[in-house]
Amino acid sequence: MRRAFPLALLVLLGTAFVGRALAGDAPAAPKPLAKGLAVGDAVPSFALTGLDGKAFSLDAARKIPPEDALAAVQAAAKAVGGTDAKAADPIDKLSGLLQDGAVDPAKRAAFVQAAGHPYGLVATAASTKDLKTLGDVVAWIQKSATAPIVFLCWSSGCPTCQLYEERLNEIFSTSGARLYLLASNYNDEPEAMKGRLEGDNLGWHALLDADAKVADLFGGRRTPHTFVLDEKNVLRYAGAVDSDAAGTEGAEKRANWLQDALVAVAEGRGVDVLQTAPKG
Repeated sequence: MRRAFPLALLVLLGTAFVGRALAGDAPAAPKPLAKGLAVGDAVPSFALTGLDGKAFSLDAARKIPPEDALAAVQAAAKAVGGTDAKAADPIDKLSGLLQDGAVDPAKRAAFVQAAGHPYGLVATAASTKDLKTLGDVVAWIQKSATAPIVFLCWSSGCPTCQLYEERLNEIFSTSGARLYLLASNYNDEPEAMKGRLEGDNLGWHALLDADAKVADLFGGRRTPHTFVLDEKNVLRYAGAVDSDAAGTEGAEKRANWLQDALVAVAEGRGVDVLQTAPKG
């Protein structure tokens, strides 16, 4: 869906809004985005407030001291019965993860997701099954300091965003990349956002960008619209998640632009498709 703007802002933008929107289905050559950013530019640091009420800055996101990672894991452990938890403690000993006397894989994944939430990490039962101790979760968090970071223009009511939820969970849980939602629709209420994320059991980290400051920095005009940053915060890809926004192509026919970009960045090589038109 298109991002919503206040009426006064639309008047100021006039026809420039149309000119700045990406159009067409074919991958586009790199070109300057709003505010002068282009694929290949270093993204300047910015600060936002998360849906959880905590401060976020791009610079700070790249610094993950071990004590902070441990504190995040201990806070998540405490919420599921792990009082005075230590790094050597087994995950499966946390009492809140038990269901009928056995560890519930979904609850286990939700615990790991809660620990990784401040860092934009995404966890599933499949991706976290090899983590054995709380220290393993700490190491998983710390390793993400240099992982690709993705900012995704998002709205709680966007049907295309909803259609992509399962695919995005798979992409981010398997790649180790970090996901931050840019909630840039000025009329998107925090309670609606929380309801959407909690109702779908998504632990994704949403950042409040109601004035569209950061979305404009990246040139975001639709939801979803993704922006991939490498470990030096250089913009390496901008565009659609894949070629199948309607969910009708089938996995074998999709062009997986976001996933391919994340693999290339993680491997330290060039991204083949640098920019595509967002669909939503």
